[in-house]
Amino acid sequence: MIVNKFLNAVHYTEVSTGTTKVTFKRASDGEVIASYEDFVFASDIDHTVYAVNFASSLEFIDSGDDRTGDADNATVRFVHAAPDAPQVDIKTDAADGSAVFSGAAFKDITDYTTVPPGDYVFVVTAAGDTENAVVTFESVTLDAGVQYTIVALGTLDAEDDYDFGVRVFVDSGDGDSFVDLTIAG
Repeated sequence: MIVNKFLNAVHYTEVSTGTTKVTFKRASDGEVIASYEDFVFASDIDHTVYAVNFASSLEFIDSGDDRTGDADNATVRFVHAAPDAPQVDIKTDAADGSAVFSGAAFKDITDYTTVPPGDYVFVVTAAGDTENAVVTFESVTLDAGVQYTIVALGTLDAEDDYDFGVRVFVDSGDGDSFVDLTIAG
């Protein structure tokens, strides 16, 4: 059994290969909230299973994870897990900066892409917008030989309990290491 809470990840865990059922239960009372039927764990693929959407309509999306990397570059991908956010582009430095990921919609998991190691200021824009930043984050360092998954989490609704945020997970480690991006002020 893996216990987790909103916004967190657990370390990579070895599971039996084959078809299984992934179940998401509420920690407070053990009630089953959602299940992912017939999930196939292959023997040669590391997986991450994401529980996304509102609790009343929880869904699972999954990805095969690249944990081998590129010794000379950082490897990154993006997961759009914010149910009320529109399609977005993730760019560097400014709204008109270089797009690292384009047109990502809710539940999309992009392919990994390589970027030179270094410090990055990530900027989120509505898909196709080159003038208006929705949010600009403070600089984050991406290291050579490390694989990262950038995940947009929570909601844009300031009235609910699920604050919007972006968390960068380190795939090449145990899988539970992360850093939260801080909105530039």
